[in-house]
Amino acid sequence: MTVRLYSEDPYRSEFQAKVTAHRSEGGRIAVVLDRTAFYPTSGGQPHDLGTLNGVEVVEVVERDGEILHFLAEPMVTDDVTGVVETSRRRDHMQQHHGQHILSEAFERTAAAATLSFHLGDPVSSIELDRDLIPVEELENAFALANTVVNEGREVVTKIYSREECGKMALRKPPPKEGDRIRIVHIEGFDAQPCCGTHPRKTSETGSILFTGVERERGKSRVHFVCGFRALEYARQDRDILRSIGATLSRPREELEEAVGKMAEDLAEARKGLGALEKIRMEAEAAEMVKGAPRKGAIRIARSIWRGKDMKYLQGIARGVVSRPGMVALFGTTGDGAQMVLARSGDIQVDLRPILKAALSEIEGRGGGAPSFCQGGGPGEDLAGALEKAEESIVATLAN
Repeated sequence: MTVRLYSEDPYRSEFQAKVTAHRSEGGRIAVVLDRTAFYPTSGGQPHDLGTLNGVEVVEVVERDGEILHFLAEPMVTDDVTGVVETSRRRDHMQQHHGQHILSEAFERTAAAATLSFHLGDPVSSIELDRDLIPVEELENAFALANTVVNEGREVVTKIYSREECGKMALRKPPPKEGDRIRIVHIEGFDAQPCCGTHPRKTSETGSILFTGVERERGKSRVHFVCGFRALEYARQDRDILRSIGATLSRPREELEEAVGKMAEDLAEARKGLGALEKIRMEAEAAEMVKGAPRKGAIRIARSIWRGKDMKYLQGIARGVVSRPGMVALFGTTGDGAQMVLARSGDIQVDLRPILKAALSEIEGRGGGAPSFCQGGGPGEDLAGALEKAEESIVATLAN
């Protein structure tokens, strides 16, 4: 069995070991060592990276009790010197320990238990057993977590028997298998079973920064970053604020007001554009009515555009059929073919079966009301489809 040096000393980055087995999996080569400082992916914490005799270690996983070190290329000797990438290890220690602190903080301030943890890139997350948690409670939990960080509390890991664990106040129960259970203690604050890597003091975690929350299947998923990641996240926010401030010629403390005013102005501009668009479509509809040929007791406006959307067709059609005795048969091409069929209220014909028959010409589907319906399909004979619709309407009204 491999001696897990990372459990004894998570700060250890170099070690000597012997290869005890060679493995192959999916065309990749791996070795098993008699001792290792490489942490395998487990408990939400990703694996370490580094080298064995200068050969790159690309992944570390545990299979059936064996720790497999997958290599970029074969090694020629079974005596190895291992080197763990310290920056990655430190980052994972900060994120993982930050989760321990934050999970206990949510237990205390929001009565929310952690269901799962994901150490991601660039942010990590915990899923809590409560529906979307209010911002005030989120802020309280992060405030408590950062207080514990700043206090620099001792972090101690110890191995206990299952019987001893049964007498402890643990945040979550120990695993069902095994008689020797590793417990991570945060002095006077938290204790829980864990096989991951942790710092000696909470202060080494660095600041714990809240980055967002979302509701997922009736639970809360809280996103956060710790330590150097928190510094980088804050630096990026600073640069974004500086850039926005320079663009708006406003200092940081006035940006919120300035952006709010821009949003109001944009909303007003959109209203204005919407009104202009309505006027334009009404004018175009009037032109369509003026040029529509008479077919018996009705007049039919028929046209095909290229690149217009369904909203445009609907707007023109409504303008046309707001006049008595009018039928609008409009289509647009581009990404497939789309059509709108509409009639005035004084014309008694159900357009739905007519639409269905016309859509068969373009392999399409659609629906709507008897007086106004639409649909589309991938076929190319849109002109033929609208002509078929016109013939059906004229024939129906003639009977």
